[in-house]
Amino acid sequence: MVASDIISANQTQAEGALKSLSGIAGLYFPKSAWVLDETVALWSEQSKNNIWENELHVPDRAFFENGPGRAAFNEWLGEIHYLALTITSRKVFGEEPVRENAGWRLAFVSLPPPKVFVIGLAHHYQGTPAQSKLAEVSNFLFELLAEQLKESGSQIDLSSIGRPVQAADWDGPGLTRPNQEIGGVQWAGDVPIRLARTTTVKKMLATWITIRSIPDQTSDEQLKQLVAQFEKLLSLMVS
Repeated sequence: MVASDIISANQTQAEGALKSLSGIAGLYFPKSAWVLDETVALWSEQSKNNIWENELHVPDRAFFENGPGRAAFNEWLGEIHYLALTITSRKVFGEEPVRENAGWRLAFVSLPPPKVFVIGLAHHYQGTPAQSKLAEVSNFLFELLAEQLKESGSQIDLSSIGRPVQAADWDGPGLTRPNQEIGGVQWAGDVPIRLARTTTVKKMLATWITIRSIPDQTSDEQLKQLVAQFEKLLSLMVS
């Protein structure tokens, strides 16, 4: 299944799942009207060092220093930082792919280390505003879009395909699962996503108007049904 494979620590398996995901999305978002852009972002030594030095809270670092160690942390991060599939309208943006952190878009993002796979509708941002401010705009747009759909008489229920973003989604355990092991040592409680995401991913998630986790047991047929719901929403938005 795509959902389970795309969070795999095996790079070949995860990249193959991204291709399969693009194929599923292409059934509902034909390339004649939409740009589907795949991104495979790999960890660099610098980015892993940045996580260790700047993103880990004191208790996080103590967990590794007193337990599995920093080498186990780096091994847990693996090769893939994140995988992304972004979908943008040719009617709105033309022919070229839009950067995954800019532009009105539908986005799938997978972070294999913490086993996170999410889908969301995102808005545009420029510069480097704080993620808390980005999220305020995201939440405002969620409310605005939900109200517009209601007033238009649309049968689309925004809350059925996603919820507003919250700080725990890019800093804490808002999207992760409990009882994960890192370096053979079980983390107490839910793994905070900050262990495995850079500022780039933080900003990406903060711009999402809707966000929804996709469990790894999600079948490809269920995934198709979800994509079909978003196709109805995006087609309405760009019509």
